[in-house]
Amino acid sequence: MTSLMATLGFIEGERNFNEPRNQALRYRIADPALRMYYGLVLPNQSAIATAEASVVWRDRLAPQVFPTHVGQHVFEDVIRQAYHRFWEQRGLPPVAEWGRWAGKDTDRQDAEIDVVARLLDGGLLTGSARIRNELADAKVLLKHVADLRRLADSGRGWAREALGPGSPMLFASAWGFKESFTAAAADLGNPIIQWQADDLF
Repeated sequence: MTSLMATLGFIEGERNFNEPRNQALRYRIADPALRMYYGLVLPNQSAIATAEASVVWRDRLAPQVFPTHVGQHVFEDVIRQAYHRFWEQRGLPPVAEWGRWAGKDTDRQDAEIDVVARLLDGGLLTGSARIRNELADAKVLLKHVADLRRLADSGRGWAREALGPGSPMLFASAWGFKESFTAAAADLGNPIIQWQADDLF
C-alpha cells in the first residue's frame, strides 16, 4: 500500500543522508496543503471546535507549532528550490544529491542537519534552515558545527568530511543574521553561504 501511494505521488519517502538502503524510510504527505491540514488542523480539531479558530491560532499554533511545521516541511524545500534556481548565477557548486539527517548520535543525543548535499565534484555541502522571527546568531553556526562533530565522532564519515576546511556551509535564516554569526563564520574558515528571505526568490 505504501509503495502504491508513493508511486501515485501521495507520499514521499526520505532516508537520512548516506544511510544504507536497508534503513527505514520516513514518509511524509507530498502535497503541502494536505501536509498542513494533517499536521496542524486535524490534531487541533477539538480545540478549534471548542474555542474560536483565531484563539487556537494565537495561543497554540502561531508561537511555536506553525514555525516548526513550516521549518520542517516547507522552508527546507524552498531552500533546495532556490539553490537549483540560482546556483549558477551566484557561482555556487552544483549539487548531485540533496538530503538531510535527523536522529541520535552514539550518546543518544539528538542531532539534526537540515541540509546535506553531495556536490557534483564529490564535495559536501551542509547547513541549517531557520524560519523563526529572529536574527540567526553565532549559536546557530556553533550548534551546526557541534552536531557535525558529534556525528563524525559517531562514525558518520560524511560529517567528518563536512568539517573539512574546503567544505561549504549554507545557512538560511528568514529574518537575517546578527553580526555575531558573521564573526563566527569568519573564524570557522569554511566557505559560508548566508541567505535570508529575499535571497530565496
